[in-house]
Amino acid sequence: SMNPHTRPVKKDKKGDGYCPPMLDDRRLEVVKCNTQACPDVKPVCESKLDVVLMIDTSGSIGEDGFKASKQFAKNFVNQNKLGADSVAIGVIAFSDKPYIVQTLNSSKEAVLQSIEEGILWDAGLTATAS
Repeated sequence: SMNPHTRPVKKDKKGDGYCPPMLDDRRLEVVKCNTQACPDVKPVCESKLDVVLMIDTSGSIGEDGFKASKQFAKNFVNQNKLGADSVAIGVIAFSDKPYIVQTLNSSKEAVLQSIEEGILWDAGLTATAS
């Protein structure tokens, strides 16, 4: 990314003096920042917390949106260290009515399996107020 830095006008012009516009090269300096490569290893949450994911299975998100939501949920699970002393994740799906897909669980395999097999796109109505 770039970090722009603009030099301010120190004194107002006098008479027929000239001040270059703000984006002129004589006033604007652009410096590259964060040029190092991102690490290959993704961070993993090891904090002690309980998380419940809500997955919309209604028709309003469309089939592609539903697939993206499921993929996000799986990615989220994989970015956490599940365990008795760290993270537990539960999953609820909803459209017309909410239903529990997975109660809070510290087994990554169990949560991933429940996301893959227990959440079906039913293309129903969205009823979050229920």
